[in-house]
Amino acid sequence: MVEYKNKGNIEIIKVIKKMNYAEGVKNLAPKLNTNKGMLLVSNFEYPGRYTRWDIGFVNPPLQITVRKNCIFLDALNQRGEILVKFLGDEISKLDIITQMNSTERQYSCEIK
Repeated sequence: MVEYKNKGNIEIIKVIKKMNYAEGVKNLAPKLNTNKGMLLVSNFEYPGRYTRWDIGFVNPPLQITVRKNCIFLDALNQRGEILVKFLGDEISKLDIITQMNSTERQYSCEIK
């Protein structure tokens, strides 16, 4: 486990757990039927060039949605509220933002 704070003073806790392919997909895939998350799987293998890999997560802290020229950040839990505030503040600094709305759990803006 690695813990640190980034430049925005957000505490980062990184945990990497190696699992065999069957065990990882077996545990994660069913959770995605009822929880938000993602599972990416590459079954393509070519010796010396490509290897098989899997990466996934469940119950993310933040949902990012983009529709036409609008960006929406929605906190899905308490950790997401911290990210909405931080990312919303950073996005609002951009000169391409024309409108912006913000609450504790959601940030939205329009882009020129």
